[in-house]
Amino acid sequence: MKLDRAVDAYLRHVSVERGLSDHTVAAYRRDLAAYAHWLAERRVVDTTAVTADLVSGFIAERAGGEPRPAASSLARLQSSVRGLHRYLVREEIETDDPTGRMRPPKLPQRLPKALTIEQVEQLLAAPDPNELVGLRDRALLELLYATGARVSEIVQLDVDDVAHGDVLRVRGKGSKERIVPIGAYAREALDAYLTRVRPELSRDVKPTHILHLLLTIITAGFWVLVWIVVTANMAANNRARRARYRAGLAAWEIAYVEWQHRYHAVYGAPPPPAV
Repeated sequence: MKLDRAVDAYLRHVSVERGLSDHTVAAYRRDLAAYAHWLAERRVVDTTAVTADLVSGFIAERAGGEPRPAASSLARLQSSVRGLHRYLVREEIETDDPTGRMRPPKLPQRLPKALTIEQVEQLLAAPDPNELVGLRDRALLELLYATGARVSEIVQLDVDDVAHGDVLRVRGKGSKERIVPIGAYAREALDAYLTRVRPELSRDVKPTHILHLLLTIITAGFWVLVWIVVTANMAANNRARRARYRAGLAAWEIAYVEWQHRYHAVYGAPPPPAV
C-alpha cells in the first residue's frame, strides 16, 4: 500500500473510530508527515518496503537532532509510527510489523507543581475588570480554578454547556462528556462575561464557542495570557499594571494576525471564526 494512503487511512481511523481529539490527531499527522517524508527521501514509498532498520534509523536521527526533542515528544513520535504499522497489520494490509520490537523511552516521573494561594489570587486579580477582554479573561481563569478542567476543554465551551445552573458540561479526551460543578465566584464571573461582554465581542462575528478571539482557536493562547497577567502583576502600581497588560495583549493580537496568515497559506482558507 502506498505510504501516503496508509497514513490517511490511519488518521481517519484514529479520528473517527477511536475518537481521538483534534489536537492528538494533528500531532499524529505532523509526526507521520515527517516519517513519510524521511522515507521518501530514501525512495521508500510503499509500506511493504519499510523495515525495522529504517524505522530505527528514523527514530535515532530524530532523537539526535538539534535541538534535541523532549522525551515526551520522542515517545509520541514512536507511538505515531508504531500505531500506523500496527493498524496496517490489524487490517491485514501488511503481514509484518517493523515496529514490533520497538520499546518506547521511559518518561521521567515528576510530581505536579501547584500554585500557592497568593499566586492564584494574583492571577485572578490581574485582568482589568473595567475592560471587556479583562472580564473575559477573568471568567476563563475563574472557570479553570473552580473546575480543574483542561485548558483545551474550557476554551471549547459552547453557551449551551454553561446554561445548567452551577454545573458545566465539559467535553474531554475522546469526545467524552462529563458534568463538572462550579462555585459562586466562577458563576459570577461567567455571568458577567455572558451578559456584559460577549454580546459586544460577538456583534460582528458569528458565535461559535463561548470565549472570544484567539483562545478558542489555539490552546497556546491561554498560556500567553497567563504570561501576560503574571508579568503584569510585577508592576509597581495599578496604572503600570494595566499598561503592561494592554501592551501584552496588543503584542499577542499582532502574533495572532500573523498566525492567521500562516493558516491561510497552509490550508488555502482563513481559520474559522471564534467567539
